[in-house]
Amino acid sequence: MGESVEEQTVKRSVEKDELKNVGSGWIQAQIRLHILSDGTYKITHPTSIETPPEVVSISMYHGCTTCTLRNGYNQSGGRIAELKGGIAVIKNIVFDLGRVLLEWEPYRYMLENFPKHVADEMNEKIFESKDFWLMDRGLMNEDQLWQKKIEELPHLREYILCMKEAVPKLLRPIEKNVKLLPKLKEKGFRLYVLSNFSEKHFELVHKKFDFFKYFDGMVISSHVKLAKPEKEIFLELIERYKIKPEESVFIDDKLENAKTAQELNFKVIHLTDQMDLEEELRKILEF
Repeated sequence: MGESVEEQTVKRSVEKDELKNVGSGWIQAQIRLHILSDGTYKITHPTSIETPPEVVSISMYHGCTTCTLRNGYNQSGGRIAELKGGIAVIKNIVFDLGRVLLEWEPYRYMLENFPKHVADEMNEKIFESKDFWLMDRGLMNEDQLWQKKIEELPHLREYILCMKEAVPKLLRPIEKNVKLLPKLKEKGFRLYVLSNFSEKHFELVHKKFDFFKYFDGMVISSHVKLAKPEKEIFLELIERYKIKPEESVFIDDKLENAKTAQELNFKVIHLTDQMDLEEELRKILEF
């Protein structure tokens, strides 16, 4: 005997600016909300709809259940979005590397080893510069970056050479966060990396640390010639691994990256120094 399913007719609630290439008939279209006995929801649309929007979320107000939609999904026969308690079931966790799984504190290192004015200038003109981002994006390599900075900042030559040697040693695992990976994997979550990282430095950490074995996939900026906070690198992850943002958590230390992920409907953890990653994840997940 099959599992009993309670069905409710659900009316779509769509913002006008989400209907650019979709006829006005969308607003009158209906979908089905199937409430299973285990609390899981499944949403389907009529097979007559050839280009259905993607269901992003469900909300209830005064007994009326509505769905927030995003258009652009093209597959006849319907798309199913799995939800629990009206919220998308989280299946994927996407990690940044620096300051999330790997220590990355060049400014702190410089403050401890160089005069403060030197640390301030190098942090601004090297580590927070557009050139460093271009290196992460794969548009120049590490040697080219350091040589460019020696030419631009000849008075800091010895300090720059010191940092060139020091940077690989600064990339060490954040053990309390890395220890979460096998626990999350055991619970069935799919784990991914989306990180801005130069090619040489990524190769170094990938070979050195074994926690990368827990990941189902990775998108590294220098490999794809794209970088956060650009949307294109997020879309590369989504398309390559066929993940749904509304079923995914994205973790990053930079606010601008978190904002881009949020715009794409990821659930976001903007991880600051004052936050504990395990505590933040337990607010969202059961593991």
